[in-house]
Amino acid sequence: MSSVQNLIDHMRINEAVEEAKRRLSEDFNEENFLRLLSSLLIMGDMRTLKRYINLWKELKGKFTDRFTSYLALYYYHTLNIKKLRELFPKLHPVSKSLVSLNVWANVRDAIKYAHDIEDEFARDRIFYQIATLMGKPYPEPRPRSEYEEVIVSWTRVQRLLYTGRIDRALEELVKVVEDAVERGTMQVVLSFKLNEALIKGRISDVKIIRMALSNLGLRRLQKIAETYERFLGNRSLKFEDEEISYLNWLNRISNYYDNAVNRRFNSLNENLFGLEAFWWYMANIKFGRVYLSFSGRLRLMKGVKEIKLPRRKALMVLAYYKIAGENFLKENAHLLFPESSAPKRRVVEYMRYIKEYLQVPTDLAIALRSKTFLEEERESWSLPLKRRFLKEL
Repeated sequence: MSSVQNLIDHMRINEAVEEAKRRLSEDFNEENFLRLLSSLLIMGDMRTLKRYINLWKELKGKFTDRFTSYLALYYYHTLNIKKLRELFPKLHPVSKSLVSLNVWANVRDAIKYAHDIEDEFARDRIFYQIATLMGKPYPEPRPRSEYEEVIVSWTRVQRLLYTGRIDRALEELVKVVEDAVERGTMQVVLSFKLNEALIKGRISDVKIIRMALSNLGLRRLQKIAETYERFLGNRSLKFEDEEISYLNWLNRISNYYDNAVNRRFNSLNENLFGLEAFWWYMANIKFGRVYLSFSGRLRLMKGVKEIKLPRRKALMVLAYYKIAGENFLKENAHLLFPESSAPKRRVVEYMRYIKEYLQVPTDLAIALRSKTFLEEERESWSLPLKRRFLKEL
């Protein structure tokens, strides 16, 4: 393994870029040039990469087929749709799947190309991303290097956000951002900080990140940042170029949920169920709405904060009442109040704690689709709900 490749695999990208530049200055050949392109792509510096691409064309002329995947990633990040379409037939299945998913929002094609990926980690990573976007479960891929660990961390955070486990996502964000800053992967840093700024409603931070993305030439992420900025600014979202279906859907869905009336989750596109769930949660956070969450563990949320009821069992009573009805609640009262000689009476008594929350929306549909429904709850009170709503039990 070359020293440059070793640096890349161990995620010391700043050092890898400098080492690749040094080698290229000593010998301006294709091998050294591609190493530099690889390092710059991982770093996320499209501006510098563009200068080197132009330098190659000036000194060497045409690109060989070895450049195809690198150029495709460059066009992907800079949203050069015309060039992407020209190269698309030549692309590796990984690139075809990513472009289909994250540019054209064509989930069916993304799945088709993913099946052709031979590398196990790459295949699992793509399927994990597809499943996250669709709001469906899929096993987390197993990384084999520090570089792959960062990829897994990013996709894990996305899944946490798309399934409403915002507190855990923020914890992951802090750890990954610190590590990414140290390693010089600015694209990762800015992507993570962008989501953090959205969650915390910091529109000034989103603007700063958008400008940083623009300075790096990361136009795809820049357009996503613009969507976040308009969402937090409470302005109607305009649609993007029709060629870029993913951004169109990003704008359309965020615009739909950026409305005080649209409080309940309503799937607009079956294949983008996870993305819609994300914006439903973001709208709840933005407006400080109260909702009942079944994703992971049972929680009553207001924005990003959990509401603590005077009695924990009041929350269980609310959960039964909201999704299974009063009769089912009373039938299982003995599981909620096993120590009581009159559990049904205790249910009636506990209703006073939850009367103001009886009409709040829930994320039941999201939790069931993603198979996160009460997955962290192990006590006996949760079993009847799991049996009722999870077919495998």
